[in-house]
Amino acid sequence: QRARRSTRACRGSLSSRTTCSRPCTCGRSTNAPATCRRSRRSSGRSRRLDWAVRRPRLRAELQASRADVICLQEVQYEAGADGVFALPDWLRLDGYALHVPPQRDLAEIASRNLRVLRHEVAVGNAVLVRSDRLCVLDDGKRSSNTRVQVVVRGREGCAIAALGPTAVASVHLDATDEAKRVKAFARCVEQASAFGTRELIVCGDMNTEC
Repeated sequence: QRARRSTRACRGSLSSRTTCSRPCTCGRSTNAPATCRRSRRSSGRSRRLDWAVRRPRLRAELQASRADVICLQEVQYEAGADGVFALPDWLRLDGYALHVPPQRDLAEIASRNLRVLRHEVAVGNAVLVRSDRLCVLDDGKRSSNTRVQVVVRGREGCAIAALGPTAVASVHLDATDEAKRVKAFARCVEQASAFGTRELIVCGDMNTEC
């Protein structure tokens, strides 16, 4: 079985009312099987779907968006020689602070994938925060690989300086169990409340129809 690589990003500028100043757009990318038979007609499309081709295009799109917050799901983390999992270089965008799951959660999912898929890879969410416009008040130490949550506020002297403490969560909800999805949402609210804010933005893969 092949490990699946995909990223989803919810992008938009935060206003002082903690809503997007323009509609958020969502994108999704997945790996095309390397062993598929390509016809002459489909070969061009197959090349465009190749991960080596998509990766720089995705990075350029994310960097060009200049979004205040970028939420990612199903990121494939890279393991260093010391065993520490880190966000891949192509997602380390200039001008953004990176917030990732705890190492223990990434290690657990890597161990599970080795056991089930025979491929030791850590997959999880991430939140990227634009440093010149937002200050991070809570860096999400209580996050998990399927829910990375931070609290931000507008940086003094910028256009969104009036933005008060706002929780932002990047989630990947359970695909089969509605009760688990509701529980995950409840954790987002609980963590925001624990910090003392009622403002919460949840982005990600909801695995359900709205």
